[in-house]
Amino acid sequence: MDFDELDEVEEDVSAGRQAEAEKAAAEKAAAAERLAAQRRAALAADREKAAAAEKEVKSAPAAAAATVAPAAPAAPATPSAPLWEIVGGADKGGIVVREGESTSSKQLDDRVSTGALVEQLALKGQRLHYKLKTGTGPEEGWVSISLSGKDLAVRWTEPVMVEARDTEPRCAQALATAPVSWTPVSMPQL
Repeated sequence: MDFDELDEVEEDVSAGRQAEAEKAAAEKAAAAERLAAQRRAALAADREKAAAAEKEVKSAPAAAAATVAPAAPAAPATPSAPLWEIVGGADKGGIVVREGESTSSKQLDDRVSTGALVEQLALKGQRLHYKLKTGTGPEEGWVSISLSGKDLAVRWTEPVMVEARDTEPRCAQALATAPVSWTPVSMPQL
């Protein structure tokens, strides 16, 4: 076998590998597109369920809601009452809760847990009177919202749903392209 024949064999092998790589890339891109379509369908189904549930809640008669007695005669929960997230005290299991507004009032035995959501009943300066919504700790009490410049509680805002973008097909196409061949050069060649 001479060098010309060897070059032809190498070209055939290289072309075969290139064809296999292109086929594999096309299969990956098709699989990514199928997955993206499934995700879009699941998202659309979730939106339809949410819209149906919202429609059902709106169409429920107000009289039925009026017949349900409140669980406790505590402070009424209004939809406009701000929620706060407890962000301080992670190293201690939460932040200190007191019975009264004053920082010298009796400290309760339990702490309100870090990550808990609380409803604002009153806000006086840096002191927050709260009612526990999620998390652990006293059902009601007073906490400081900041201490020594560090936030202990911050206003909570409802997360905004962001529609997912399908990047899988674009990424699959980019990964399918042949890698750039590099030729080493030396300083004298520059």
